[in-house]
Amino acid sequence: MRVRLERFAERGPYSVVLLVNPAPNSPSIAHLVAAHLGLSRTVRKNVQHVYVVGGGWWSSLLVTLFSATLLSLKTVTLRGKLVQCASLTSLADSIGAKAFVQIDIPLEVYVANAAVEKEIKLHEADGHHPRTFGAPLGGLTGKDGKRLPRLVRDCLAVLSLEGPASVGIFRRSPSASTVSHLAAAYDRGHPVSLSSVLDAPYTAASLLKKFIHDLPDPIVSRDSWSAIRACPLDDDLAVPYLRDHFLPLLPPDSRHLLYRLLAVLSAISANHTQNLMTSSNLVICLCPALMGGLGASRDELEMFRVPGMEVGSMRGLETLKRRERAGNTLGGVLRVLIDRHNELVDAPDPPS
Repeated sequence: MRVRLERFAERGPYSVVLLVNPAPNSPSIAHLVAAHLGLSRTVRKNVQHVYVVGGGWWSSLLVTLFSATLLSLKTVTLRGKLVQCASLTSLADSIGAKAFVQIDIPLEVYVANAAVEKEIKLHEADGHHPRTFGAPLGGLTGKDGKRLPRLVRDCLAVLSLEGPASVGIFRRSPSASTVSHLAAAYDRGHPVSLSSVLDAPYTAASLLKKFIHDLPDPIVSRDSWSAIRACPLDDDLAVPYLRDHFLPLLPPDSRHLLYRLLAVLSAISANHTQNLMTSSNLVICLCPALMGGLGASRDELEMFRVPGMEVGSMRGLETLKRRERAGNTLGGVLRVLIDRHNELVDAPDPPS
């Protein structure tokens, strides 16, 4: 820490944010005093502000001690170097929203802050950063539809690395509060070290499902249902149909996101003996999100089914024959997209 402060100080004026909560192994006041006195004159001179966030009476005592004994009264009262912030909202008000959202705040700090305030509010320049969840995909991916949002890139990176070895990935749910805190952080525009979070692959899977589910226009809309139902049930026949007829119907941004997602799902499914997630199991977990949520109608629920999964009884065989006459489903299409991903990545763009 001292080395980093020395480097910052050499560049000129700087500020420090001290996140006090949670601090299971808090340094003693004597240690803090010794560390402060061990800093060079340049470090102490160039610091503009030290923001102490949280901590209750302990941080109040710390601020009082440093104000009264280690810094001159002139420095503290006239320049206000030491600033105590009771919450993250107070910190945002003190340093400004633009600077606040540049801080990678640890998840543990968000959890501790939730005991002080229900939500973090940015009062300066509302709308400084476009929200991530619930925003149109086209506004997040650029004109060519190929610039994936940072949240999606982070989630896919974690899932690519850890997903294949994670038992029950996309089915097992992480802490709801963890997902809520991190989703809010992405919405505000904070950098997030997703790979360092506890249960990172499960958290990434939940965040990704939430992002896809919350899109105002689902990845697979009702407009494509007729093409889905017309898809052959035989996998070998389905591959060219999906490549040449179904995938080109999707908007470029949706198609690119789906391609990137399928690559990860294919790797996970390939290791299903370890993670217990076959392509059919993954379909059951992801179909509702791809269609924008669980449907209320019977037709919508039918679209989630994977043809052939119920062939375990005579009743199942009869049901399968009846559904074969009704056509394919999104579940069936998505299973083929996962199983035969490598044969489908070069789907052509629709004619202009």
